Amino acid sequence: MSVGGPLPAALERDDLPERAAMLLTYVWEETVRPYWERRRRVLEADVVARTAQVSQGGWAAVLDSLRPGTRWIGESRFQVNLHAVPPREIAAGAELLFMPVTPKAGWVSWEERERYAIVYPCLGVLAEHHDRRPVPAGLGALMGTARARVLLLLGTPMSTTQLVAVTGQGLGSVGRHLRVLLDAGLVERRRAGRSVLYLRTAAGEVLVDASATGGEVLVDSSATGGEVPVDDASAPGGVVSAAASARRRRRVRPARDRNGHERSGTRRSTGSPRRSTAIMTITLTDQDQHTLRLAGWGAVFLMSAADAAGSAHKAGTQGSIALTSATGLVGHVLAKAPKGVKYGKNVAELADQVLPALTASIGLLKQQAPEEADNFRRTVLVCVEAAQQGRPNPTTTEMARKITEALDAA
Repeated sequence: MSVGGPLPAALERDDLPERAAMLLTYVWEETVRPYWERRRRVLEADVVARTAQVSQGGWAAVLDSLRPGTRWIGESRFQVNLHAVPPREIAAGAELLFMPVTPKAGWVSWEERERYAIVYPCLGVLAEHHDRRPVPAGLGALMGTARARVLLLLGTPMSTTQLVAVTGQGLGSVGRHLRVLLDAGLVERRRAGRSVLYLRTAAGEVLVDASATGGEVLVDSSATGGEVPVDDASAPGGVVSAAASARRRRRVRPARDRNGHERSGTRRSTGSPRRSTAIMTITLTDQDQHTLRLAGWGAVFLMSAADAAGSAHKAGTQGSIALTSATGLVGHVLAKAPKGVKYGKNVAELADQVLPALTASIGLLKQQAPEEADNFRRTVLVCVEAAQQGRPNPTTTEMARKITEALDAA
C-alpha cells in the first residue's frame, strides 16, 4: 500500500472497496474462522493468567514477561524491544492497549498519537497445539481420552481456566476430571497467590511414562548413583525401599510376610537374583516426611515472598517446578506439598518455621542416608536458584544466603 503520494494505478478503480471487503471475508472464512473458537479460549485464558500475575507481582511483573525485550524500567518508562531507537513520548490521555495473539511473535502499533498497542504472544503453554498430540492408546483406554489428555497436559502446572482453554472441554468436565485424578493421587494442586495450579504427581509421571513405553518403565540406575527408588515415600509407615541395580527393565510387587500377607508400607524390587544386590531400607516417619516437605516447599515460599517487589508469582512457579523435578527418595517425598500448615502472617513467621525445618531435614537424612542429605541440599539450592530467575536482587540474595546457612547448620 502506498504510504505517501498518489495511489498505484492498479488501485485506481471504482470497485476497490468491494474487492477489499471480499479479500477480508476470504481471509476470515478460510484462515481465521475454522480455528477461532480455540484461539478465543486461549486469548481469554491468557488474559486471566496475566490478571492473576498482576495481583502477585504488580504491573512490572506482567510487563517484564510479555515477550523478550520488554521490561518496566521505572519512572513511567517501558521498554518494548531491544532496538537502539529514540524513546517515544506518549501524550497524556492516549490509549495503551495490550493485545495477546497466538503466533509466537509480538510488535508495537499506533494510530497517530492517540492510540498505542503492545501486541504480545500468549503464554507458551497455552499457545501450543496440544490437541494435535495423540493420547497413548493404552492410557486412553484406561481412563478415557479426555481425562488422559488432562493428565498429559499437567506435566506443566496449569489452572482450570488454562485447561479449559487448551482442551476445549467445558469447565464442569475439566473439574470432574481433576477431581478423579486428585482422588487417585495422579495430580496435586497447589496455590500460587490467588491462583490454584494443578500438576502431575510422581505416580502420575510413572503412569504417563509407562503408557509411552507400552507399559514398561526403563530404569536407569546410573542417573541415581546406583540407587533406584521403587515406591512412594508416602506409603503407610513411611518405609521406602531402594535397590542398586544395573540398567534393565524391572517389575515391582508387594513384599509379603511368612503368612502371605502384604507388608504395609514396603515394596521390594524383583528380578534376576544374579543381577540384584542388597536392599537398602530407609525409614521415615510421617513426621519426618512432613518436616522434609515443610522445609522444601517452605524454601520456595520464602523466595517467592522475598521477590514480592519483582515477580513473586514467577518465582514461586519456577521454584515449585524445580522442587517437583527432584529424584530419589527426596523426590518421592517432595512430590507432595505439606498439608494443614499455617505459614504465618508475614515473612518472619514463615522463616521461623522453614529455616529450622531445613536444618532438621539435613540432620535426619544424614543419620540414615548421607547421600540423600546431599540430594536434599542440592534440590533446595536448585529451587532457590530457579526462583531467582537469573535476576537476583538484594532481597532474594539475602534470603538465599539464610536458606543456605540453615542447610549447612546441621
